[in-house]
Amino acid sequence: MLALRDLDARAAERRRRDLLRAADDLLGEIELLRLDGHRELPDPLRRALWALQLSAGRADPMLPASVRTAQNLVFGLQQRLMAANPRRPDAGAHPGRPAGMPAITPIRPGIEWKLLVLPPCAGAGREPAWLELIEATVDRAGDRWAYANFHARRAVKTQKNVAAALALMRVAWNNYWDLSCEAAHIREALNLSP
Repeated sequence: MLALRDLDARAAERRRRDLLRAADDLLGEIELLRLDGHRELPDPLRRALWALQLSAGRADPMLPASVRTAQNLVFGLQQRLMAANPRRPDAGAHPGRPAGMPAITPIRPGIEWKLLVLPPCAGAGREPAWLELIEATVDRAGDRWAYANFHARRAVKTQKNVAAALALMRVAWNNYWDLSCEAAHIREALNLSP
């Protein structure tokens, strides 16, 4: 089973690199058009960009008309492909949010919970300080789960808002567990133990 998982990881990495190479080639052609003063994207390049987006898994690919729009689209695609590099230890982010920014998730009408995320790396050479922030964030998530657990037990005893309290406790636990696993992955990538 482990060998199959390694094979899948290698195949995914090979596919990511192939897509990145194709994006680089397309970007080269687009930049030549821009340097020659073209404003509109020729149809063959539009179709190639459409196909690249589909290959990269985009559900609603765009057909940019201008060279500038196509260039920005390829830059965005490259950014996502580079961020998916498995050798790059970094904290994850919620979809559509910058790294280190928490998201609010609704539990039930009128009840929300802030999902913590690990802080982004401050830069090369600052890994020890980053790891301290990561550990503090994981500890904070554990404290928040303990808080939610306390209120869930109290709700069960008093038989008030039990379903909401249990849902909140589950969300808090999942957030803590996800952060713990992500922190372990980062430590492993940096070759450090807990």
